[in-house]
Amino acid sequence: MAVEPSKQRLGIGRQLVDALEAQARSEGIEQIYSVLLAEDERDSTFLKKSGFGASELKIYAKRL
Repeated sequence: MAVEPSKQRLGIGRQLVDALEAQARSEGIEQIYSVLLAEDERDSTFLKKSGFGASELKIYAKRL
């Protein structure tokens, strides 16, 4: 999920996260995840402000 750069900082991302959380709760989902690149500070800050925290999930990748 992403917001067009020209439409960012208008509260759209917050609305999307709120809607996702509400839908997940209504379906009995207890945890949601977001995956982003380590150097993506802007999105990391947004997620932290939205209540997300670091998880124990590890993602491995191999560049070919």
